[in-house]
Amino acid sequence: MPSSAKRKRKQIDSSADAADGSSLQALTPAWAAAPSKVALEPGQVVYFQGRAELQCKSGAAYIQGTYLESAKPGINVCADLEAGGLLPIQALPSDTKVPRAPGSCCLAFNPATDSDCEDKGNAGPDWTVYGEDGSHAALHIMPEWAEAASGISTAMHEACAGLRGHATAAVCGSKGTGKSTFGRLLLNALLNVCEEVAWLDTDCGQPEFTVPGLVSLTYVRQPVYGMPHMHPLRPARAHFLGHLSPEWDSQRYGTAVADLARFHAKRSSAVPLVVNTCGWIKGLGEDVLADVLRCTRPSHVVMLQTPTPRRNVPQGQFWLTEDSAAGPLAPPAAAQQEATVIQLPAVQSQGPAGSTPAGPKKMTATQSRNLAWLNFVRTCCGLPLHRSKWVAEPVAEAAEALTRYPPFAVGLDSVKLEFLHTAVPEHLAGAVLNGALVGLCCEDTQRSTTPAGAPHHRRLCLPPTARIPALSFRCGRSMMVGPKQLVCSRLL
Repeated sequence: MPSSAKRKRKQIDSSADAADGSSLQALTPAWAAAPSKVALEPGQVVYFQGRAELQCKSGAAYIQGTYLESAKPGINVCADLEAGGLLPIQALPSDTKVPRAPGSCCLAFNPATDSDCEDKGNAGPDWTVYGEDGSHAALHIMPEWAEAASGISTAMHEACAGLRGHATAAVCGSKGTGKSTFGRLLLNALLNVCEEVAWLDTDCGQPEFTVPGLVSLTYVRQPVYGMPHMHPLRPARAHFLGHLSPEWDSQRYGTAVADLARFHAKRSSAVPLVVNTCGWIKGLGEDVLADVLRCTRPSHVVMLQTPTPRRNVPQGQFWLTEDSAAGPLAPPAAAQQEATVIQLPAVQSQGPAGSTPAGPKKMTATQSRNLAWLNFVRTCCGLPLHRSKWVAEPVAEAAEALTRYPPFAVGLDSVKLEFLHTAVPEHLAGAVLNGALVGLCCEDTQRSTTPAGAPHHRRLCLPPTARIPALSFRCGRSMMVGPKQLVCSRLL
């Protein structure tokens, strides 16, 4: 191995060791690692680490919005102390109102059934259950959040069942307020009463189910836990933006979000929709957020507010102004409707990493994006997710798996080249493509104006309102091997 590669691997391992610290060592498992069954008294809480399928053999349990009863099928759970904290699992108190009398609770853990999460590299299960020692290392949901999620899910379910309009909840707030956490809580609460929930992700910087740079619409049938990189899902429809924030091209961003909203309305308007918004809420960001709310027409808007007023979303229904129907993305004035606005406190800020012996560490945006890309590659290569941490071994394993795929070659005359956000002279196209990360997308036929029989010319810059539907997330590193030949090292 070259010396530079050795130094890089050593740096990765050293950073991982520093992140781990003594956090796991400070916890004492209440049971042996990977228990197959755990018995709990009513109200008792345990804390889960790893990935497994969880079944309730008797009684009932509450897991971040999900009510798991003995009559229901098992669910996949995942959690990582170093990425979001342990997962609390509580046996319901005896006075809780659920369809079945809770009483004592018996939980059964088995290896995860999700094929994408199957451990193909390690033999045996990989999870641990902690007792009270794990409390300070877990992600706790505020009671106000749990109550709000329960009330919103009930109202949205009744709206869908009675076909009284649409049921859409948008979660808004500035960066770091817990939008994704509350969104997952609401999603899980909706899945208690609905078979399927739609998730419209307008946060292209830190999306929940896809790699960064996309806005997407995903239909979810299982509860989700843990950080986004732990549960990647294939969306029903997605648009590639090529940036981590809509500020780089807000017009194309708005067009893409509006298209996804229309797609959901035509496909399954009776399915509740959760809209995850981005944290850019000031200046032009406020206008962009207002456009998103106008085109999605939410029935409920959750605003996560901080003690600092300048960091908060404007109060009230700020998106419903007198000229709100005049915007290019807004529905007709007759379609505008008022929404129920719920203001909740933002997630309680965590101390700096390592400030407590075993506290859940808050990942940076860069770390979250890196792990999202890493797990995306590992999923495409058939590698397990639960071993994916930003250390040398899984990174090298993913890189080696990529090199085993033969390159994909295409003639430039067979494709239409689209360069985002800039114009590139045609004679420089080869130099720009060489070594670039390229994506394979399908063209919107509605904007194609090439007459029948006319030669197919390459467009070298996208118009600002163009939509780029992503085609199966196919992307790879390109290399020019000739003036007319493009080779892609890997199509994902």
